[in-house]
Amino acid sequence: MRVKDRHAAARRLRATVRLLHPLRAAMWGALAALGGVLAAGWRVWAGPAAGDLTTAALAAAFFAAATHGLDAAVRAKERPGAAAAGGARIPARVAAGLCAAAGLALSLRLTAAHVLIAAMAAVLLYAYVVHLRRLRPVGPLLVAVVAAMALVYGGAAAGAPGPATLGAVYVFLLTFTLGALDDREMRPLTTAAPALAVALAPAPYLFLGYGGLYLLLMLLAGGLLLSAVRKLYAPETGVAPEADLVKAALVVGLAAFSFAGVTG
Repeated sequence: MRVKDRHAAARRLRATVRLLHPLRAAMWGALAALGGVLAAGWRVWAGPAAGDLTTAALAAAFFAAATHGLDAAVRAKERPGAAAAGGARIPARVAAGLCAAAGLALSLRLTAAHVLIAAMAAVLLYAYVVHLRRLRPVGPLLVAVVAAMALVYGGAAAGAPGPATLGAVYVFLLTFTLGALDDREMRPLTTAAPALAVALAPAPYLFLGYGGLYLLLMLLAGGLLLSAVRKLYAPETGVAPEADLVKAALVVGLAAFSFAGVTG
């Protein structure tokens, strides 16, 4: 019995971890960290703002986990015949509430601006998950706005959120594209968003002194995005190939911005 109990406990623990989607939480934390790098360069990690930026990254990760936990709770309520959280140790709503509280508590250690951004993000995410998830284009727009806010949140921790706005716009456009790819009625928007990202990409190189590596990576990201747009209009093409291309462009673009931070 003890062995069985240990196995059951391990399964519940794994279910709880899956409930909070640690990969997505890490991605949001990385976005906040990138915002700090765009604001102050990589030297931010060697200065007094390093602690605040780490706190901001952790807060962003907790908010991402809270969103996924709340989403799991809502989906379980919509399917009452299914297990509420796949055997997790704690209910999904409780896990979401704890993670949101942790994110707000960490924000309180920073500035009033961080508390305001965190509160706005919490409200938007709750509205999306509970009420607006299936409302197009509002649902994907809300998710894209909050993802972009993570960079501004991290930039504020480094003392200057303004420079993080460029990366935030890129994240907004591509996150919105990912959220709207499966809706044919939104095809004009899913075409315009990546096209705008491609058009804006050279601006930091031309006007802000971003280096050649930034431009090279952005050209690669632009090629991926244009391929994704082309596939949208190809016959008998499913969502997955386009989504993979947009995800790849997002990763390459974020890498480009991170290298821009080396020169900042």
